[in-house]
Amino acid sequence: MERNPFIKKLDLQKEEHFPIYVFFNFIKKSEFLEVCKNFSKGIGEGIEVAVCLFLDDVAIESNKIGGVEFSLHSGEEVVVDYSTFYWYLNKACQRYVELRPADNEIVKEYLNIIKDKFEIFPKLA
Repeated sequence: MERNPFIKKLDLQKEEHFPIYVFFNFIKKSEFLEVCKNFSKGIGEGIEVAVCLFLDDVAIESNKIGGVEFSLHSGEEVVVDYSTFYWYLNKACQRYVELRPADNEIVKEYLNIIKDKFEIFPKLA
């Protein structure tokens, strides 16, 4: 399953975050920057068997406000807050940059835009 091990099973904060694992690991290296670019605009992505959706753009009738939904075509889904989304994205970006160090600056730029857009700040202890 781990075509691109951007997220490893050991990285999962909770078992129910499995759809996040699937989503990130189905991103092709050649498409990773485009996915990050779309995320920086608040645009979700569908990749083969998994979907990532920013819930602020979902109709009010869904009763889900804010956060990010990862779902699999099998029906398994999880909704996480922006901080959790960012944690996984940052982990995937670190692994991507290990494979493509020349893209480090653009990845950092996208991460900063995403952090600002979704008001993700370090949690205070």
